[in-house]
Amino acid sequence: MQVKAFRDLSKSDCMSVQVYQPVHMCKKSPCMWHRYAAAITNADAGTGVLAASAFLGQSNTLGVCPLTTSRAENLYLCTNTGGSTADSPMQAGFHPLPLTAKVHPSKTMKLLTSFLLVLATVGHASAVLPPKLQEFTQSAIDSGLVLKTLNGIALAKTFSSFSGTCTPSNVKFRREWRSISRNSRKKFVEAVKCVQTKPSVLPPSEVPGAKSVYDDLVWAHIRKAGLVHNSGTFLLFHRYYLYAYEQELAKCGWKSGVPYWNWGLDINGPHLSPVFDGSDASLGSDGIFIPNQPDRVIHFTPTLSVVIPPGTGGGCVASGPFSDFTIRLGIFSNLTGMPVEPVDGRGDNPRCLERDLNGNPLRRWSSFRNTTEVILSHDNIWDFQTHIEGDPRFMDSQLELMGPHGGGHAGIGGVAGNPIISPYDPAFWLTHSQLDRIYWIWQMLDLENRSNVAGTSTWINLPPSPNITVEDTIDVLPHQPTRKLKELMNTVGGSPLCHVYV
Repeated sequence: MQVKAFRDLSKSDCMSVQVYQPVHMCKKSPCMWHRYAAAITNADAGTGVLAASAFLGQSNTLGVCPLTTSRAENLYLCTNTGGSTADSPMQAGFHPLPLTAKVHPSKTMKLLTSFLLVLATVGHASAVLPPKLQEFTQSAIDSGLVLKTLNGIALAKTFSSFSGTCTPSNVKFRREWRSISRNSRKKFVEAVKCVQTKPSVLPPSEVPGAKSVYDDLVWAHIRKAGLVHNSGTFLLFHRYYLYAYEQELAKCGWKSGVPYWNWGLDINGPHLSPVFDGSDASLGSDGIFIPNQPDRVIHFTPTLSVVIPPGTGGGCVASGPFSDFTIRLGIFSNLTGMPVEPVDGRGDNPRCLERDLNGNPLRRWSSFRNTTEVILSHDNIWDFQTHIEGDPRFMDSQLELMGPHGGGHAGIGGVAGNPIISPYDPAFWLTHSQLDRIYWIWQMLDLENRSNVAGTSTWINLPPSPNITVEDTIDVLPHQPTRKLKELMNTVGGSPLCHVYV
């Protein structure tokens, strides 16, 4: 087998490489490079797990180029989609990841769905069965390499799950903010602002404070807050909620998927992240710094609480997109829990968008380790959802209490730290896209056994309510109709969902 160092790879090397069967790749020039995600399951032994981490285009001629690293090999896919004239994956913006498996080339669909069988043949059973946390090194977990691998395995398995109207040719790809070009980020911001200016369709007599479609969407979250948090519908409601937002963005010109914010990349300072750098290709800056803010104390039970120190902002978003954005609905008074169809808070109460970016809760609850552990440590929906959300009824330590979901919200702070009106911050949708990504990865590791629900229909079962089933329904009215929960299990089920994460 031909092996070259990464620095020596060129397009010509990808023209004829022996894999399982002889295949000539990139017969049509120029070459489009796509990277794979992989992780070292045992770095000392140099073994790895391979799975696709990017959609491969519509080429009929696909294959892989093996490269060498100090411990294992890299595999890069070369397709003849004609989208790049780069002489190497590095020049095309891709970087090597260590792995060892080889892949049988085929057409796009067959290639993706055959990965798991190939890996099983060469002994990588963890790509077929959900892998175990102990299979990975600590450094691979903490660096995010394992999470990237799991994303790749989930993607490979997803390509055998298309149904209905969802196909590989129309699926939407939800990408991490950093992997989107600067121009595309600016177009996304423009689409968000478009949604924020389109007139509300809610009856003014019912929600007089709703002036835009964006307000409508926030109200859809407010009115169900007590039904879709710490309940059996938490994950699927927010999946459908993101879909509703995605459809409104599409009407405003954004045809791709809602980007996600990978929390683990910014645990040392979200104010330094390109998501929040205040440029015209960001979601705006941190809030204006307010000195001497007190710690935020969240009491979950009489004996269990968390303390979050102040972040780097605290006031109105200082610069960039959404520094002039006005939020309107709320505030809600006399609440003893999470509201359902609240009477107050419906009026027009204009105020600025506040943020208090904070790495502390991201490090404590939303790191690569946190998200990887929640995926690999729970094999049933009840345990998974209570730990990813941080259900206070079942968490017995501060290490678990907020969950990766709560850590993501607290990492943004300000309005996003308010569980009722948090969608007012445009970063809400990116943090919930990350949440759905984690849920999707967990599901796709064993979709057949992870397409179910557990729990009741009310916040921490207050007031007491029956256990839900997949036949129960949710809605995002007036912008999306009522759907049965079972319709929202498969992100490529086509009725209505059609998205994956790359």
